[in-house]
Amino acid sequence: MKIPAHEMPRSYWIKQAEKHGIAYRTFWMREQRGWSSKDAATTPLCHKATRKPDPSSTTYKLKAARLRPNAIRDFRRAHPDTDKSVDEIIAHLVARRQRKSIAQRAREAGLHPDTVMTRVRRRGWSLERALSEPAMTHSQAGKIRAKQRWGKQA
Repeated sequence: MKIPAHEMPRSYWIKQAEKHGIAYRTFWMREQRGWSSKDAATTPLCHKATRKPDPSSTTYKLKAARLRPNAIRDFRRAHPDTDKSVDEIIAHLVARRQRKSIAQRAREAGLHPDTVMTRVRRRGWSLERALSEPAMTHSQAGKIRAKQRWGKQA
């Protein structure tokens, strides 16, 4: 007498899964997702490595641009009134990532970042001027301090 597949004990299907090269965790997860025990144990694995990525997919574009998977969603949440396409958002995010910070630009100009920030915030200089003018030497700074304190020329 032959027992129908749906009446076979679960232990039988677990052994069948092992014979087919399916890990217990995969078998269990398939059952949790509503697969029959027979299908969960006998359906071959779908290896993602064998699939070719679709270059027009958003996921592919995000990976190619080295952006986080949620970058588009986060951008749209931060800018709800935007009507940019996915490609335009990715281009915007890549350009923003390539911008250098003020500290990086200051170091490239041979200045300390605090010097540049002081020039911009306290003195009201433009960023371009703050980055282009060389830093004072200690003797130049001492002369200015002496003049401010005592009104003398050093």
